[in-house]
Amino acid sequence: MKKYFTAIILFLLCFSCGFAKPIKNKFYLAPSQQAKIGIETNFYFGKIVKHTKLFKTPVSSYSYAYEVGINFYNFGEKPWQRKWKYPMAGISFIHGLYGDKQYFGS
Repeated sequence: MKKYFTAIILFLLCFSCGFAKPIKNKFYLAPSQQAKIGIETNFYFGKIVKHTKLFKTPVSSYSYAYEVGINFYNFGEKPWQRKWKYPMAGISFIHGLYGDKQYFGS
């Protein structure tokens, strides 16, 4: 079980970190001119899973987190923005509560 769990996590990390070769799109369109700054919020909900026999801490309640972020959009004013397909940059604040605060903290 632990080997499968580790393999799945590593597989997902490889693709989320950009190690996968991107697909080239010859018909990539530039984004339409809209706002240059955006605000994004996310809410995460779940439960801690006892993934190994060594995990002896009781898990009795659910975990949740929320995120607030500010995004800055590029529309190709500079050559590097067009070359990198109009990247987006931003900054985020995330706060999580992991159920039992006495065991896991926040």
